[in-house]
Amino acid sequence: MFNFNKLRAIYQFITITLCLLLHGICNANNFQDIENLLQKFKRPITILEVTDNSIEYTLKCASKFNKSVCIVLFLGKDYKRVIHEIKRSHLHNIVLLNPTNINYKDIDILSKCEHFDISIIHNYCFNIFDNFYNVLNCFTRLGDYVFFEINDPKIQKMFSEHKNIKLVNNLHSDRKLFLSNMKKTKLELARFTQGHRPYQATQNYEIYSDFKQKLFNKKLLDKPINWTPGINLVTFVMLRGLYPQSQIIYENIQSMKDQIPYHNDLMIGNMVIQGYKIQPIDFKDKRRNANMDRCINRALRVFEQNSTRLKNPLACMEQYYKRKK
Repeated sequence: MFNFNKLRAIYQFITITLCLLLHGICNANNFQDIENLLQKFKRPITILEVTDNSIEYTLKCASKFNKSVCIVLFLGKDYKRVIHEIKRSHLHNIVLLNPTNINYKDIDILSKCEHFDISIIHNYCFNIFDNFYNVLNCFTRLGDYVFFEINDPKIQKMFSEHKNIKLVNNLHSDRKLFLSNMKKTKLELARFTQGHRPYQATQNYEIYSDFKQKLFNKKLLDKPINWTPGINLVTFVMLRGLYPQSQIIYENIQSMKDQIPYHNDLMIGNMVIQGYKIQPIDFKDKRRNANMDRCINRALRVFEQNSTRLKNPLACMEQYYKRKK
C-alpha cells in the first residue's frame, strides 16, 4: 500500500532543504559583492553592520580582513547570543554596540561624528524608525560605501526609485543588495556627545579617502594625518558598547600609563576603540595641557564595575565631563 504520509514528509524535506540551500547561495552571492569591494582597499578600514539578528557578515569581514575593525550596531534583544558568537570566533577586531533605545537622532549624530568606509544595513533597521527617508538619508551619510540588504518588496521599490542608490545584483532572492556611494569628505562633530548640546559651532574636520589612504585634517593641525580605524570611545559609551567588555577596556586604558608616549589631552574623546585594542589619537594638541595620569584615572572610572554607563550612557558621560572641571 502506498504511504502518502511518507511521500509528503519526503517532499517537505526536499522543499525545505532546497529553500535553505537557495537562501545560503543568495547570502553568499551578496557577501561576494561586498567582499569584491573590500578587496579593493589596500589599507585597514572600518566596517559597520547594522542588524537585529545575524552578524554573519561581520564575522566574515573580521576574519578575512583582520587588520580592519568591524563595528556591529545591534538593534535586537538577544545581545548575549551575539557576544557568545563573537567570543567563540576568537576575533579581537570586533566592537559591539547595543543601544537600549535608538532613534533617528542617534543615527543622525553617528553620521556626523564617525566615518565608516563600508556599511551594511539590513532590512529590519528601517522598521523601527518613523520617517523612512530621513533615516535613509542618515544611513547614506555614514561613510563612502553603504550596502543595503533588503527583503521587503515595498522598501525594495523605494530603493529602486532612489537616484543615488543602485541595485548591485538582481538574483532571484528575497534579499536584494543595493549600494549607495556618496563620498563623505567631512565630520560635523568631533564627538557623539556634542550632538546632545543645544548649540554647536560649525566644525571643520576634513576627510580625504581612497582605496590606498585615508587622511584626516582639522584647522589646528600643521598637516593631514593618517586616519585611525575604529570608532571614538565616546561613541562606544553613548551607544551602549557591550563588547569588548568593561574589564578588557579598563585594563587597556590602565596599561597606557607605561606603554604610550606622554599625551597632554588623554580624554576619552581622544581614544579610538579597535576591538581589544584602544588607540590614543590627537597627540600634542597645542591648546591642551592636561595631566596624563589624571586623564587615565578619570577614564578608568567610566569602565569600573559599578559604573552607570550601561544603564544611562548620557548621564555617565555628563558625570565624566564634570570630573574634568
